[in-house]
Amino acid sequence: MEDTRAAWQFRWLADLIADLRYGIRALLRQPGFALAAILSLALGIGANTTIFSLTMEALFSKPSCRRPETLVNMRLGGNSHSPMREYRFIRDARMFEGLAGEREESEVNWRNGGQTRRLFAMRVTE
Repeated sequence: MEDTRAAWQFRWLADLIADLRYGIRALLRQPGFALAAILSLALGIGANTTIFSLTMEALFSKPSCRRPETLVNMRLGGNSHSPMREYRFIRDARMFEGLAGEREESEVNWRNGGQTRRLFAMRVTE
């Protein structure tokens, strides 16, 4: 009879309420533990929200230019480094509204006072 009655009742709701009451009573008995648990949850939730927001902005936002739908990345022949004559040919053919080329040349050392840093030098067209 009890099993039949339990099948028609919202037993899960009564169990949830009982569990919440027990948890609250346990946290009130040890306020230091409760404070540490709440601060840990707040710090974890805040860190996750921050990382998620920055990742979404960096990966899925549109580039900051006038018409981002017109941006194209093109590699000639599947090669990341094409000769300058090929760039000039495409530029002079006026196939695109604007064209920019770049080529990573080498590494250079940049010195600022007593601090030296390694940078990557890159040639960029106008």
